[in-house]
Amino acid sequence: MFGLPPLDHGAVPEETLTTARAHRMMQEHMECQVTTCRARAQARSKLVSGGQLVLQAGVCSPAPQNPKATVDRWVS
Repeated sequence: MFGLPPLDHGAVPEETLTTARAHRMMQEHMECQVTTCRARAQARSKLVSGGQLVLQAGVCSPAPQNPKATVDRWVS
């Protein structure tokens, strides 16, 4: 966040993961790929299961050559 890479890519205890924290984790790990960052994967899973994030059909993970290729749509 703020142009600095996150230092910890580990998952957090499930009981401490709120929707607000998951949103923050997604922002902090924006440059990470969900396939290699446990924190981003956990946050995305939390938001998807809570209906806060809808993944576009057919898009599972970014292409290796373009880490910004994911298409996630936030639901308000």
